[in-house]
Amino acid sequence: MMTSKPVLSIFLIIVLSFTVVIAGGASDYNKALDLIKEGEIDKAGALLLPIAENESGDIGSAALDLAGAIGIGGNDADGLYIYGLSLLKMADGDYTNAIDILKKADFKGGLKEYGLEALGRCYQKKLMWEEALNIYRTLYKSASMDRKLWYLFYQWQILTMKGDDKKAKEILNILKESYPEFTGSDINK
Repeated sequence: MMTSKPVLSIFLIIVLSFTVVIAGGASDYNKALDLIKEGEIDKAGALLLPIAENESGDIGSAALDLAGAIGIGGNDADGLYIYGLSLLKMADGDYTNAIDILKKADFKGGLKEYGLEALGRCYQKKLMWEEALNIYRTLYKSASMDRKLWYLFYQWQILTMKGDDKKAKEILNILKESYPEFTGSDINK
């Protein structure tokens, strides 16, 4: 029985260390949001990059997305804050509140595409297929060529999940014609 105490102690130390690391990433993310709210966008960006590099999972993804949006959103501190807050809600799995935040937002410029895409992802997570499809169709019409591929792919993904094979095949054909790199990929099966 003596050996179980050291094993248990080591296990607890590992669990507590992991919890501190996760909490640290979320804490720094919140600090970055506070900096954005105060108009210190460059400082927030500098704080987000290490989170994006060192954190795995949702908070790392949120930091990466927000850091990318800073490059697009420029000095729109209000828009960046709202976008960052919605990403934090998404990282916490709170898609209902993220949807509410994103629907009320008045994003400008390139940040509008980021906000709409986040809204589409929230709708997907909530299995709100038609809403997500409408978002991705809208984004496809106005997106740059490098993003169009993704918005078509998201449409194909949703239509496949819905079981709408006819429309999914139409989208797949567009993908194959417009983006030959899809030929031979797993989505052709």
